Amino acid sequence: MAQPLLHAVTASALNLRDQPGKHGRVLAVLKQHQPVVSTAPASGGWLAVSAAGVSGFVSAAFLRPLATAVPAPAPVLGPAPAPGFAPVAAAAAVDVNLKDRDLSRLHPRMREAVHGLLQQFAAEGLPFRVFEAWRTPERQAWLYAQGRTRPGSKVTGAEPWQSFHQYGMAVDFVLFEGGQWSWDDSGPRRAHWQRLRALVQAAGLRSLSWEAPHAEWPTTLTALRQAQWPDGGDDAWEQAMELTVARWNGSGGSGAPPVVLAERPALPADVVPA
Repeated sequence: MAQPLLHAVTASALNLRDQPGKHGRVLAVLKQHQPVVSTAPASGGWLAVSAAGVSGFVSAAFLRPLATAVPAPAPVLGPAPAPGFAPVAAAAAVDVNLKDRDLSRLHPRMREAVHGLLQQFAAEGLPFRVFEAWRTPERQAWLYAQGRTRPGSKVTGAEPWQSFHQYGMAVDFVLFEGGQWSWDDSGPRRAHWQRLRALVQAAGLRSLSWEAPHAEWPTTLTALRQAQWPDGGDDAWEQAMELTVARWNGSGGSGAPPVVLAERPALPADVVPA
């Protein structure tokens, strides 16, 4: 066997699966910077690893090598965790105040369009930046509650999973000048917002008449809620969807799309607990 190597997780959340490939069952969710030990050479982009006493497979693209070799792990004392009860829903608590600007969790086709727009903004000297991209359903619920069950003015009419942000299919562009975000659309800045709308539409995205910063993939909410995704989804986006849906459903939430993994054969009868 190859000499074990120590790696660190580079993604904000990385699924540890029971077999290589995105259809493997999720055993645990590894956090960014968490150390893992490789137990076999990478194959097909997937690496066999051990992390926190759990062995499985992860996408090698989201690991960074830390050392050339590691000592043999100390024996684990106490009972081993029961299979299937790794902390998928018990991941770190969601910060509803966080505005996520990480484009890696967007659907690849949306991500490509956004990168193209950012390049066009730079070419034209337009001071727009991504104010928010992916948005968790927990944050969506918190925003929806503003002006209804908590103080403040209403800022959205969309409940969780009624916003394209929950599917990685939307971003908000806002002016960023002098180190400050600005929604000012008066005077000369009016032309900036008008140009934003034109560029968003030219990029094949859809803008909203009632929400100038918003740009979304041109599909329907019904299609998204039925898991009718655009072609070309990658592992980063799919992992974000799987983790978010699992956490939301595990907390008793409703309305999430059906994220269905491939059928897996039943265990042989002689290994099924009585």
